[in-house]
Amino acid sequence: MISPVLLALCGYASDLDIPSPLLRESGPEPVTEALSSERVRPWEAPDAAQRFVVGTTDSVAIARWLALHGWPHRLMGSGLFEVEVPPDSLDLLATHPAIDRVESPARRDHHALDASRDRINAQEAHAGTGLSRSHRGTKALVGIIDIGFDLNHPAFQDSLGNSRIVRLWDHTNTSGKAPAGFSTGTLFTTPEALKSLGRSGSNQTHGTHVAGLAAGRGWPASGGEWWGVADDARIALVDCGEGCRQINDGIKYLFRLGDSLKLPVAVNMSWGTLNGPRNGKSSDCVVTRSLVGPGKIVVASAGNTGGNAAHAAHEFRGDTARYALQVSKGTQTLSTGGTRTSYFNEVELWGDSAKSYQAWVEVLSAKDSLLGTSTVFQLGTGSSTYQSIDIRKLVGPDTLWAKGNIEKRSGLSGLRLSVSTNRTGLQLRMGVTATSGTVHGWIWEAGLDFLNLPQSRCRGCVVPDSLHVISDKATCPAVIAVGAISGSSGARATFTSRGPGLGPVPKPDLAAPGVSIISALNSGALGSSTVSGKMGTYPWGPMSGTSMSAPLVTGAIALLLEANPKLTTDSLVRIFKGSRTVHNPDTGWMRLDVFKLMQIAESTPVASVRNPLHLTQPTVRFWIGADGRRTAVPAGAMPRDFHPGGIAWLQTCQEGACTARGMVKPVR
Repeated sequence: MISPVLLALCGYASDLDIPSPLLRESGPEPVTEALSSERVRPWEAPDAAQRFVVGTTDSVAIARWLALHGWPHRLMGSGLFEVEVPPDSLDLLATHPAIDRVESPARRDHHALDASRDRINAQEAHAGTGLSRSHRGTKALVGIIDIGFDLNHPAFQDSLGNSRIVRLWDHTNTSGKAPAGFSTGTLFTTPEALKSLGRSGSNQTHGTHVAGLAAGRGWPASGGEWWGVADDARIALVDCGEGCRQINDGIKYLFRLGDSLKLPVAVNMSWGTLNGPRNGKSSDCVVTRSLVGPGKIVVASAGNTGGNAAHAAHEFRGDTARYALQVSKGTQTLSTGGTRTSYFNEVELWGDSAKSYQAWVEVLSAKDSLLGTSTVFQLGTGSSTYQSIDIRKLVGPDTLWAKGNIEKRSGLSGLRLSVSTNRTGLQLRMGVTATSGTVHGWIWEAGLDFLNLPQSRCRGCVVPDSLHVISDKATCPAVIAVGAISGSSGARATFTSRGPGLGPVPKPDLAAPGVSIISALNSGALGSSTVSGKMGTYPWGPMSGTSMSAPLVTGAIALLLEANPKLTTDSLVRIFKGSRTVHNPDTGWMRLDVFKLMQIAESTPVASVRNPLHLTQPTVRFWIGADGRRTAVPAGAMPRDFHPGGIAWLQTCQEGACTARGMVKPVR
């Protein structure tokens, strides 16, 4: 077999929120340079994180085994544990026969940041025009998992000046007790405690802005333009701190609170990750799927990397492909406390774990001459569940660093690397060879891209695109994923992360305005946001991002739950989809129209929640006889009154899905 490195030698002749004044509505500029502007960033190597997610087929045995080794752990549910383990013990962890997943944590989660109410047709829903009554979310709970809440902001008061915030769980506060069953932070439960606290511990404004869009009241002088969607809903807040490592705990708590208050809950999660296979099967998704249900909905922002060429894919047929990396100058703060100037990118590759492929890093001169390669990484068949990578290799006068890991999860095998060199003017490429299968590559450093190099410069170079860059969290079928549009034109916001993802259902589900959206700001952390209006010391101002479009949908879902508290994620997606058969990778099935959604909700009985629009084929019932023949039950007939004779199964079919309910005896 020819070495892939020899083949390579022969082949050569954030999601970061956007302050509105900096936002551009034009298309992305083509990438022409291999070097972007210098930046200072912390050194957060993938294997430096101590908490890993472990999946197992035997929770009891693994719990005993983890306790025996003295590794702190907690059960997340659905056969998943969060484990705090030293990196040098990962090999032992990965080789246990009952462990089928070791998932490295995201390097960090990024919050993905006014349409006036008339742009999304919320005014009619609030007024009750054309509806049976006014809908303002009074009988629903809006939960916000975020950072930086201004608890005394007038946006969160009712018409009498009383706070509508019923709970705050501040993960950054250690002054009191956490909610029952949890061990992090402090729970604040009374109006007096919330008023006295004033603001949650994270000195940010993101959470205040998001909560204001979902459920806030506007500055009176704005004429109602800056009001949120569910402006009379009760509000529960979870300040999850920088990086927001425990989002699932927040979801679990908010749903539990909704049960205690006997209210349906819409939870907003304006956070996303820039890494992961985007196939809707992460550990986060497994846990979220176990939590959602009738009246329990999670909304996720799509992310803000839609303007980047951050994705590239190649289908292999025994060939070699290359993924050319844009290189950025940065100052890394090392774990030792020192610093290092490097020229870097951060990339991950994901392929079918049942197939075999090999990958390596290539260093080239500015004139495309190959200077050297890393070792070859074996992926897919035969590779371990988890393997740390820490390589430092001399390439002539230069140094190549490759730090990261190999891992398997959700039927995929992935390689995550932070790659860098010590000198300007060099190029970095990933080489991959395989006999078959598709390998997807993503950039997981905000603002960087793959390069689109001509074949004359880079034989086998993959052409990058901006598809499938939607946040890994937003590809989960258990959440409602939201993209962003311009409120004024309705066109796709250039920053919105594009789908459709690689999961079983296309994402995002819908889109809402996300450009220069005005909402409440934290009076203690204005930052660089432009202030558009104030009531005393309490400001309102604009921000842009899918973090802004998501809470508009969360507020709308709170109104829908008020009208129909048994709605599920599936039934909501059916509402959004309607009779459409074509999914838009940028805006999903529809653009947010609150009034139209409320008309549907009011006309839909709870018993029909699974098919609220009545747009698909009606339910059809059959008897299946002993000979396997199907005989349709006539419309209007009771199944027990119509029977072809003999023993049979009653089969119910809807939208191509059929289930056998059991044997029913005919009437004699």
